This record gives sequence, C-alpha cells and structure tokens, in this order.
Amino acid sequence: MSSVEFLEEEKKEESSQNEQESDNRVHAIKKLILPKEEWVYCRDEHNGIEYLGFEYTLYARKGKEILWKLKFDEPILSVSVDSEIVVATGNKIVCLNRELKTLWTKKLRKTVSSVCHRGDRVLVAHGKKITFLDLNGDSIWTKKFKGEVFSVFISDVIIVGTEKGIHALSHDGKVVWEVHLGKIISVAAGDVIAAAKENEVIALSFEGEILWREKIDDLVVDMYVTASNISVVTFFNQSKITYTLDGKMSTVVKLERDYKYLPKPQIVVSKKLAMLKNILKEAKKLKPKQAVKLMKEANKKIKKKNYGEALELINAAFDVITELQFSVKIPKKVKIGKEFEIVVKPHNFSDVELENTTYDLTDLEKYFELSEKIIAFPPIRRGMSIEKYVKAVPKYEGKFVFTIQITSNVGSFSKEFQIEVKKRLFSLPILIRREKKKSIVDLIR
Repeated sequence: MSSVEFLEEEKKEESSQNEQESDNRVHAIKKLILPKEEWVYCRDEHNGIEYLGFEYTLYARKGKEILWKLKFDEPILSVSVDSEIVVATGNKIVCLNRELKTLWTKKLRKTVSSVCHRGDRVLVAHGKKITFLDLNGDSIWTKKFKGEVFSVFISDVIIVGTEKGIHALSHDGKVVWEVHLGKIISVAAGDVIAAAKENEVIALSFEGEILWREKIDDLVVDMYVTASNISVVTFFNQSKITYTLDGKMSTVVKLERDYKYLPKPQIVVSKKLAMLKNILKEAKKLKPKQAVKLMKEANKKIKKKNYGEALELINAAFDVITELQFSVKIPKKVKIGKEFEIVVKPHNFSDVELENTTYDLTDLEKYFELSEKIIAFPPIRRGMSIEKYVKAVPKYEGKFVFTIQITSNVGSFSKEFQIEVKKRLFSLPILIRREKKKSIVDLIR
C-alpha cells in the first residue's frame, strides 16, 4: 500500500470515528499523471517537494514522482508551504497538515490574491486588506490599504505590494515605511527586498531605500530572493532572469516545464484581455466577428474564475486577428482570357513592427498568367497598411482551388481560395442593337 493510500484509509477511519467531514478529497492512485489540459495557477517548493495548483487540484511531487493530489471546490489561486500547507481557493483559506488533514478553513469577503505562510503565522491578501493569522486560523490583526493588494511576504518585516506601491509593516501591524512606486504585483525578501511592477524589478533595503531598478521587456509574474541573487520569472517568454544583489544581470534561462504555467492568473488574463480589446478597436474595419465572439466567451470564463480556458480563448482571438491582418481580395467569378486584379494588403495592429512580409502566389500559376508571383513588403509599423495589386488572366475554364502562402516575422500561414472561370460570350445585346439600328436606317431610306 502506498503512503497516499494509507493516508486515505486513516482519513476514512478517523472520519467514521469522529464524524468529521472534509472539503477535500484525497485521490489514492498508484501512478498519478499531471493533467496536460489544465493550467497551473500557483506553485511552491519546500524541502525538495514541489506543490502545484492545477486549477481545482493540488499536486505534490518529488522530482517526477507524484506523491498525492487533492481536489478542491474552487480554483487554487495561491499556495504557501512551511510547517503546514496553506491553500487559497476563491475567498477561502484552507490549512492542512502534512498528513493532509484539514486543520481549519477561513472564509473572507473578497477573493484571495496572495498567501504567505512562515513559521507560526499566515498572511493573507484579500481585496484592499491583509489579514495576519496564527496557525489556529485566528485573526491577529487586519490592515486596510488605499489600493488593491496583489502580493504579500513574511520576513523580518511584512512586505506588501499594492496598487500604490510597496509597504513594510511590523509583525504587530504598524506601518514601518512606504514607497509609492505604482502598481506592485509581486514581492519577496531575503538579504534585500525585491518588488516587481508588470515590467520592472526593484531592489530595496529593509529601511525602504531603493537600491536599484531594472526594466524588463516582458510581464513579471513571480520572483524570489536568495543570499546572493534575485530571480524573476516572466510570462510571455517563460524565462527566469537572475540578478546579483547589486543589480547586475547574471543569467537568462528559458524555462522548460512539463505543465502549462499561468501564475497570477487574474493579472495575466486581465492584461491579455485589455490588449485584445485595444487591437479589436483598430481592426474594426476588417469586421473581426469571430474574434469578438471569442472575447465574449473569455469574459464568461473569467467570471467563473476559469482563467486557463479564458486565456486559451483570448489567444485564439489573437490568432484570428493575426490572419485578418494579411488580407487578400480575389473575385469569385471571372471570364476566360479577361484580366482581373488580386489585391494583397497587410495591416499592422500589433506593437511589433511587421517585417519580411511576403505573399507567395506561385500556386495560381497553374491556372492563371500573373504579373508577379512573389509580393514582398517593406517594414510596416503599427497602425499602417500597404496595398499592392497583381494582374491575373485565366488560362482555362472551370472551378479552381488554390492557396496563397503568407510569411512574416509574426507567423506563417496559408489562405485557400476558389475561383470559377466562365466562358467569355459575345455580347448579344450589342448585336441586337446593331440589327435594330440597321433596320431603322433602311426604313428611313
């Protein structure tokens, strides 16, 4: 019998004896596999064990061996492990011991954005407040801030990241110092204090003095401090950037994970959704109906806290818009031997400059005479579009299906088209008009 199965049997016996119920279900499976279709919203490491919050399920593993998993009723938004295991789901905090027994639960009015457990204390961020708890789940004190709280950390002082900046509090809840830096989404501490804005990392002393700050061309979603460096994790490039404590960048490592990682899902998905809305405004002329539909579906998922599914829908909407950026206009019906125009027009709605854009019309050469088959474009900045025309003459009658290959620095894809080429008839009305005209002249004569 595995340790997980043994623990499950103990839970059942203890439950039948004491008639206690638990909100969590321990799954005793000899060989557990990580769910590839689900997203990890949070993670923590303690004593060589990695704790992963796969949407509704918490997994614990050592190396590649999965030790156990627990199912919750709501998505797991934060997890912190020290002497106990503290899990935040929605507006609820659950504290478990190492035998996976629920020690206590606590409900709050607002959704929990961050939780930190160190020693005999638990610090919880919910809405504009933080609450300091003991290991019995009893509140020691609560502090309210002017802006929403995004991240908390327990060190020699309590570090809080809010909409307004970074705040340091004593363990009895008194403000030691505050630095107004704008929205701080992640904090950590070691020999120094580290704070992150969406695209910037800042190091501070324990007296609140800014030691250095560095811009990052990506979204920072996680960070931690060791005795010798500060490491930040970025979302879009999925990289770990390490700085020395005096602010020198030492390494940049591409992270390879065996799961889909979406930390701080509320912040990441909200940012991606805002980006999508801005691009849809610019792409309005192209009538991006499918992208708008996907965005509406994403909003529904966000309301249910299904952030992973929401992100996938948003990414699908971006893919639709990317293809719409490269428009092609071709008539559906043409006449044999009669010249017509193919209009190719790349638009740029993204922050990235479009480069190396080409339209390859080689596939059309089988059925049409073309004025040119490879159309290349110069770099296109945001908000710009360039239109080019290709003259084509049908060689044969019939219905023809062909593809146009499009490549650029934002991706490569193909578009399929169908044209019907009809026989070109003489204009009968002209012949009739001529005949009528001749008859009238004869009559006059």
